[in-house]
Amino acid sequence: SSLFKYQDKWTEYRVTSENMIQEKILFQTLSGSYEKHPDPFRLLVSSIESLINKEHTSWPNYIKAESKEKS
Repeated sequence: SSLFKYQDKWTEYRVTSENMIQEKILFQTLSGSYEKHPDPFRLLVSSIESLINKEHTSWPNYIKAESKEKS
């Protein structure tokens, strides 16, 4: 379990998931940065894409770390 860092991966996934939920709620209520933005939907898409890209770029780091540990 600690070798493959499943808990670390799961924790990062959950943080990303919760951040996406928070963005959705802010968008739906037009709160926070969505309140006065001229195009709230475009801001939502940009914010979600940023979170997804961050998640995707972290996966290769886990894979590299795992392959180094196995060597």
